[in-house]
Amino acid sequence: MNERYIHALSDFVNSTQSSSYFIVGSVALLSYTKPNGYDREIHDIDIIMETSEASKTADRLIQLGYKQNTFINPRMPFYSKLMRYAENKYLRFSKDNTDIEILSTPIECLNNLTIFEMYPGIKAGLPKDVFVNSTYGNIEFKTVSKEMLYFFKKFANNTMGRKVKYKENQRYDDILHLEKIIDPHVYRDVANKSRLSVFGIRVKIPSILLK
Repeated sequence: MNERYIHALSDFVNSTQSSSYFIVGSVALLSYTKPNGYDREIHDIDIIMETSEASKTADRLIQLGYKQNTFINPRMPFYSKLMRYAENKYLRFSKDNTDIEILSTPIECLNNLTIFEMYPGIKAGLPKDVFVNSTYGNIEFKTVSKEMLYFFKKFANNTMGRKVKYKENQRYDDILHLEKIIDPHVYRDVANKSRLSVFGIRVKIPSILLK
């Protein structure tokens, strides 16, 4: 299972010459949970990447035969608004029934936070110490700690996930199995240090969205 995505992961890692990215989503999840008995089908590779490096990586993926499109679709909240940025920010590269999806965004470091824009006007600030290396299918890549990944999944499920029912059962299964292997103390520290910026106003993420 997932052999074609292991190949796509290798294509991405070999195409980037920068450390200015981190993989989230299924590949990051399974790199943690598969050794503990939870595996499932991968549907895409989700990556957050610095804008200038994303452009260079895109060129290399296209040279490998990938076709560029966007991962924005009508199921997403604010679909019409996001489509304005689809070609430059929300990138999908497809080949042999695999999808590599890159959020191309400026990434900056400020006050011990790594800050990137998720949606126009909405930025996330992550503690600098959550960035790690992990491995899936013998391919090493940059990602975030399992506690930070759990934070992402809880936040997404308790916000946009309330409106988007697509793959709802899979999302709950992912959260359940990730919850079994995180350190609760580390998770609370990560949640306490992370920030959200909405049109320039930085706020601590309400704990009710992380339960």
